[in-house]
Amino acid sequence: MLMKEKIKGFIFSPSKTFKAVKEERKDEAVRYYFSLLAIYSIIVSTIYFVLEYTNEPFLSFSILIGSASFGFVSLLIGAAWFHLWVRILGGKGYKDTLKIIAYARTPSLLFSWLATPPLLPLLSVDLRGIGKYWLSIPFMLWYLALVFIGIKEIHNFSNTKAFATVLIATLPLLIASMLLMIMWLLKFFYPVVI
Repeated sequence: MLMKEKIKGFIFSPSKTFKAVKEERKDEAVRYYFSLLAIYSIIVSTIYFVLEYTNEPFLSFSILIGSASFGFVSLLIGAAWFHLWVRILGGKGYKDTLKIIAYARTPSLLFSWLATPPLLPLLSVDLRGIGKYWLSIPFMLWYLALVFIGIKEIHNFSNTKAFATVLIATLPLLIASMLLMIMWLLKFFYPVVI
């Protein structure tokens, strides 16, 4: 399957596309992921260069390298974390979970550069507190939906089992996010004067 077809498929018909890539080797998924990651990293570093660091190109280059490195590490850690729960619930094959995570990041890698901090003032987005992270929520939900579909299709889990896997894997992150939100709200509504 061509990259353009995969991109279109994971955005508009993910279930059908996950079925189509089920027998694909993991290195194809990893190449696909790194192609999108390279495009994302170039876009983000260019945005920073044009809007923030025009006189400091090394910082933009550092953002390029950092973004690509973080993408690589987060792919491996994300796949390992989800696969832990897949394995506990009866799934097999880390390579399949790695493939799922690589493909599930398609929308985030294509569109999340829109939530890059230097762009937000141009989009009239309020940057106070954690407000700048709210734009990331739709991409995270889309990612989790694709992980759910991928686990269901590639590991042959039922809807309930796939949902349980995603819920259990994301529960610690949800709790941490809620605690941060509560702390932010308390700080916002009840500022401490020192």
